[in-house]
Amino acid sequence: MRELDERGVPVVRLNSERGPDWQLTLDPFEGWQIARGPHSLAASECVGVWWRRPEVPVLAMGDSSETLADQWRMFLGALATTPGPTWVSDPGQIRLAENKALQLRAARAAGLNVPRTIWTNDVNTARGFIESCGGTAAVKSLTTAWWEEPDGASFVYASLLSSSELPRAARLALAPVVFQQPVTPKRDIRVTVVEETVIAAIQILSDDDADRPIDWRLAEQHPWAAYDLPERVSDACRELVSSLGLRFGAIDFALDADDRLWFLELNPNGEWGWLQRVGLPIAEALADTLTRSGSTGG
Repeated sequence: MRELDERGVPVVRLNSERGPDWQLTLDPFEGWQIARGPHSLAASECVGVWWRRPEVPVLAMGDSSETLADQWRMFLGALATTPGPTWVSDPGQIRLAENKALQLRAARAAGLNVPRTIWTNDVNTARGFIESCGGTAAVKSLTTAWWEEPDGASFVYASLLSSSELPRAARLALAPVVFQQPVTPKRDIRVTVVEETVIAAIQILSDDDADRPIDWRLAEQHPWAAYDLPERVSDACRELVSSLGLRFGAIDFALDADDRLWFLELNPNGEWGWLQRVGLPIAEALADTLTRSGSTGG
């Protein structure tokens, strides 16, 4: 918003969890209109929409609350299906791209290195896979939340697991999880793609970080710096994001001891603010995409 303000582009911010405070109308053929107090905007006046971590309203309606929440999800998702602005990215494509199995196939098709991966709730299959990886595998959640829930977002961090640490069969059977060939030791690379713009960063480590957790979000934080991504990898990242129908993607890579880059996952709505603070021009790239038509609309 600061970047757009500096460019003289007016912005209307709709916090979706406050939807009942707005007057919202959607015509499937003509587009949508939103209004609240002095703020109003029609799809025909809008250049671009940044779809960022939507929340449904908290509605105290007893047994009807979840039904009403579903109505809001459908309405907000439908906004992008009518004529009007460029979306970063289309909500339906974001939801599809959250499928990590699809991500892995698309990443390999784009020419990226992908670790061996399975999804399972079968303890014997998990044990065999871990043993085939040398006795340890990375364990992850299948997905991140497409919608933020009213009681707050939660994340399941990646961790290393040996076969002796597997849960009982009955417990693992409750829900499948991801088991992946670990890349260790590694350095973490974050690649942010905004249409044709590819911006890469690497976390700077020290010799004392040999035993750090494999999920960098759980480890002691170190500075990030710009990273020169090989041109073929940059091209593959563009191809991957485009193939998933996205205009934005935050891609996590692991750089192994032989300087090979391994695709881990893509977040179609990932964080990037900490990279902007170290001088990487992600806000500028997003603003370029959102205003590309040249209009001065919101």
